[in-house]
Parts: sequence; structure tokens; C-alpha cells
Amino acid sequence: MFVALAGERLGEVSFVAAGCSILTASASMMTERLRGATRAEAESLAERFEALVRPPTGAPPPADAAGSLGALAVFEAVRAFPGRHQCAVLPWQTLRAALGQP
Repeated sequence: MFVALAGERLGEVSFVAAGCSILTASASMMTERLRGATRAEAESLAERFEALVRPPTGAPPPADAAGSLGALAVFEAVRAFPGRHQCAVLPWQTLRAALGQP
């Protein structure tokens, strides 16, 4: 994960990964969505995304989660496949680590 910061804004965001199609698609769509976002916006988006794809054994996603994520809402289907959850969220967790967030 590569993130160029301009103050509190994310400039260029990119990644290099070797993984499944879910991981690659999640990372690709994440980088497109986060260019120009603030750190706070990135964290909020990551939280909403992770809540959306959380397997059904977890808490249900917020009622408006899919709508607020735009094209990323397609990953809601991952909820039905708990073994693939990590594939979808790994890029988001890596982004948080790159930004120094928990």
C-alpha cells in the first residue's frame, strides 16, 4: 500500500498485491475512492466497509451502509461467505496501518 499525504489529505493511493480477485478488486476500488479524501474520511469509509462485509455472525451492517459506500456496496455479497471476509478487508486494514491507525 502506497499513500502520498498532503497534510491530512490522501493524494495518490496505490497498491501492489498478489491475491484473489476479491482482494484485488477491493484494493483497486478502495484506492480510486480514497484519492483526495481526508484521513478522517478514509477511516470512516473503512469502518463502514468492514461493517458491510462482516459475516452474518457479527452485528448487522448499519441500515445506510450500502448506500453510503456507492460502488463499494457490491462487496455486501461477501457477507454470505465468511471465509472470504478477510480477502475483502485486508486492503482496508493495510491502509489503516499505513496511516498509523489501529
